Amino acid sequence: MEEVKIEFKDNKSVALFGNNEIGVCEFKDSDEGWIIFHTEVNPNYKGQGIAKRLLDVIVNEARNKKIKIIPECSYAKKVMIGNNNYNDVI
Repeated sequence: MEEVKIEFKDNKSVALFGNNEIGVCEFKDSDEGWIIFHTEVNPNYKGQGIAKRLLDVIVNEARNKKIKIIPECSYAKKVMIGNNNYNDVI
């Protein structure tokens, strides 16, 4: 059975099932850091933790590059604000 793969490229992380893009988390550069402005998963794949995986790929890239994250989209805010696991990047 195929697994959902997450790739980081071009200011976003993308969830792929086979050749189909089923989710995305996008950010834009700013002087303060990376602004996460959009997270979306195909409704057929919701509830599988894909959005969290998409977010965490961006968070790990930011950590590696010592870049701060500004969560702007509702999903990123919900997950990151008040969660100690993200204190180092927000």
